[in-house]
Amino acid sequence: MILITGACGHIGNVLTRELYKQGHTNLRLFVQPNEDISHVKEYACEIVQGDIRDGRAVRKAAKDCETVFHLAGVVTVSNRYRQRVMDINYGGTKNVVAACMAQGAGRLIHVSSTDSLKRLQDGRIDETHEAKPKTLKSVYAQSKAMANAHVFCAAAHGLDAVVVYPSSVLGPHDYQHTLTGGMIKRYLTQGKIQVYFDGRYNFVDVRDAANGMIQAWRKGEQGQGYMLAGNDCSIEDIIEAVQTSVGTRIRKMRVPVFLVYIAAALAPIYSRISGKQPIMSKNAIDVLRADTKVSSDKAAKAFGFSARSLQNTIDDTIAWLRKHEPDSSDMDLGKIQ
Repeated sequence: MILITGACGHIGNVLTRELYKQGHTNLRLFVQPNEDISHVKEYACEIVQGDIRDGRAVRKAAKDCETVFHLAGVVTVSNRYRQRVMDINYGGTKNVVAACMAQGAGRLIHVSSTDSLKRLQDGRIDETHEAKPKTLKSVYAQSKAMANAHVFCAAAHGLDAVVVYPSSVLGPHDYQHTLTGGMIKRYLTQGKIQVYFDGRYNFVDVRDAANGMIQAWRKGEQGQGYMLAGNDCSIEDIIEAVQTSVGTRIRKMRVPVFLVYIAAALAPIYSRISGKQPIMSKNAIDVLRADTKVSSDKAAKAFGFSARSLQNTIDDTIAWLRKHEPDSSDMDLGKIQ
């Protein structure tokens, strides 16, 4: 039996689908109570509802499982809900590790993030430099770094665990409307000027990330971490890829970075009023401005990981949005000048 936590999330549902396509029909999915499972239930042998913060529920879900893919977590650019993020990302991982050790799971694949790694002076990050949580500015990155440390400690004491670090994820099957998916969707908004600033990061296709996790499960070395990166690109590169995909020009305007920082400073106020998660923060802007260099060389050498082009990802994402998000198919190409 294979357990997948966070199976309804962006990477989780793609991983579930890919494992099923590869013949793994013994999939047990750990989902939140009342979570929409319509896009994953056909691939599941068993659905278990529970909270990742509930150790007893996690142990019950892990019973008789030879493999555990741990993806459940909160991804946020805000530091507003610090305790909740810590309880889920760090506390939830502690519960998964305890369950794997108690139930005798054969292998744990822990899904982290490149945000949790230390950035060196030349801008590089790699798997050999785990960051000290206190040096990281965002609670999300801190919680992931703490979770990583716990997994590596368990691996040193005998747990067969591997950590993977996807970069920022893009791609189709984004049923839960992630921040990156929302970015692409906004670029399809009819007639509006798309505002952007000079910033760049590494973006990996969600399908490549999922396949990298499966490869790490099969060939990764116990106690090792592997970055799963895609394409280093700017925000403008993404807009231009969307333009190429839709076949017409998108009106865009570059704004000074100081204005973006002002908008980010006001974002928490907007969030409290609207009840919506902020799409930008000072920490996120700092990351995009840092020109961080990410490489999947270790994963490529260990198990042949590779990533498709940004254009392929954008093409497939837009095709999926137009099929599954009705308001994304209303773009009148003739009116975009």
